[in-house]
Amino acid sequence: MCYRVDGPKPLHVRTWTCSGCGTTHDRDATASTIVLAAGRKLARAREAES
Repeated sequence: MCYRVDGPKPLHVRTWTCSGCGTTHDRDATASTIVLAAGRKLARAREAES
């Protein structure tokens, strides 16, 4: 992954190939990774409060 910003995609585009590095990306897999990371961050913050 090269972190190239490839621009917004319409919602019907579920996968695409990066024009910079040729990596195929899956929108649903990426979203689940982001949601999981946010949940873990929230859990750590709540744990630190108690």
